[in-house]
Amino acid sequence: MAAAIRNRLASLWRAGGSIVGPFLASVLGAVKIGTGYKPSFDIFNPAFREWVKLSVPLMLGVSLVTADDWILRHYASSGIGDIARLNYAKRLFAVPIAVLGQATGQASLPFFARLFNEKRLKEFATTVNDSSTASPPHRFSPQDG
Repeated sequence: MAAAIRNRLASLWRAGGSIVGPFLASVLGAVKIGTGYKPSFDIFNPAFREWVKLSVPLMLGVSLVTADDWILRHYASSGIGDIARLNYAKRLFAVPIAVLGQATGQASLPFFARLFNEKRLKEFATTVNDSSTASPPHRFSPQDG
């Protein structure tokens, strides 16, 4: 009984530390350099509105991934092993995209970093946009038919 309580307390302590630790480290660092903080939830603040606009694609992307799993489970729930087969097929389909995407990113990073460091921002933006639509993973994507 005592061991079970000890294990439960240890788990709670670790969970609390993993949540509080990064927050506390940020607060201590901010206090050390003299940063002030005043809580504010002004929905008319331009910075807040910009954050919301920039967060929408991320929110939609996460929602689509979740909805994809729901749809997969709904249509594959009739037979034994159907959900596993579809999950494996989905992962297998993503392998070439992931491998080629990482290779493309690693190969282009030094070039993009040089353009950005030289303050050639217009050329940097154009090159990033052009390369993201011409990279090998995009060529293998299903929408190209």
